[in-house]
Amino acid sequence: MSSQMAQCWFRIRAAAVVAFFVLTTVSLAQDAPPRPRFPAPIGSPSVQPDRSIVFRVRAPEATSVRFVCGDLALPREGVELTKGDEGIWELKLEPVNPGSYRYHFSINGVEVNDPANPTVSESNATSW
Repeated sequence: MSSQMAQCWFRIRAAAVVAFFVLTTVSLAQDAPPRPRFPAPIGSPSVQPDRSIVFRVRAPEATSVRFVCGDLALPREGVELTKGDEGIWELKLEPVNPGSYRYHFSINGVEVNDPANPTVSESNATSW
């Protein structure tokens, strides 16, 4: 191999190494993609000192949210929640005797267990 050819290969390899380090440095200088923001937990159900219960559910796109509980003397179709800030719907029930009660939400007509409450009964309804 002639010295000119060796010099040419050296330049090609040197250029490749320089390009590699430049591209690596540029890619490391990029900002990391933003982390997704998860909404803060809403705490439902929330038993108050007077034994009243506050139920909340996050459903910003919903047009109707109802609380349905066959264990209490409520209308069969449930009770409408009130939409508040950031799409959080809320209902406060009068004081309730201690015990276990099964309930669910009806969001736009679809039955949904309370996503903030991990307690589920044998009937797959959420309970408190």
